[in-house]
Amino acid sequence: DQEIILYAPTFRKGRPVDVTSLMNALDDSRFRLIVKLHPLYDEENISDRNYSSYEWLCACDRVITDYSAIGVEASLTGKPIYFYVYDIDEYKEQTGLNVDPLIEMPDASSKDARQLATMMADPYDYDALNKFRKKYISVETENCTQKLGDFIYGLTR
Repeated sequence: DQEIILYAPTFRKGRPVDVTSLMNALDDSRFRLIVKLHPLYDEENISDRNYSSYEWLCACDRVITDYSAIGVEASLTGKPIYFYVYDIDEYKEQTGLNVDPLIEMPDASSKDARQLATMMADPYDYDALNKFRKKYISVETENCTQKLGDFIYGLTR
């Protein structure tokens, strides 16, 4: 009866990921949090070692990330995506941002874990998600199987 949330944060060189605040903020009777750290971290993944982030992306109900490209990839699934950006000012200064979630998805982004949990109780803005996906993914996602089949068939003729 719990929704599965995949938390897949990006790598922070020399800095730990704040998982505890997020775990404490989410209602564990409603959500099951799966934490998949970036592969460059030496630590074990906190919740799961058997499946990749991409396998969990297919199985989860929602995604929480930060600056990771998995946010853009997750937009293809049409599942709610949230951005937990507790260290955005430091990250922006030290690493730089390709996408600022606070600007691109303000109703699904927060520096504060409790505020993010509150956002998750509100209705999700799928129109904003579609706009985000269309802005960052330029490939056509309609009729992919048919197009692939036509391509393969064309190679065998």
